[in-house]
Amino acid sequence: MRLGSQRRRASRVCLAEASQILNSRPFRKGLRGLCANCAVTAFFKDSDGEQGVGFALSADFDPQCLLYPHIQAQFQRILAIGQSELRYEQVDWGIVLSNWDLPIGRKAVAND
Repeated sequence: MRLGSQRRRASRVCLAEASQILNSRPFRKGLRGLCANCAVTAFFKDSDGEQGVGFALSADFDPQCLLYPHIQAQFQRILAIGQSELRYEQVDWGIVLSNWDLPIGRKAVAND
């Protein structure tokens, strides 16, 4: 999943950056992509298994579970093992949860 800039959904200005670690997983910076919070939301909501883990979550999954310490610790571990360009500290879990039901939408292109 590429991190970059997303207009409107998160109501935040996001800067797009070129990737420095090309084999970074599950999150890599990109000149086209999503802000950190939208990328994390998409990762947990992806139901086709292409870019996330949503397919493994039950239909009645409560996103508030993402705040549990053991879930947070596992997410940090996923970032570390995958050499993710997304740092755990970049994720605002309050925004992830408050925007959970908003559509992810299209990926935005960085302004030159």
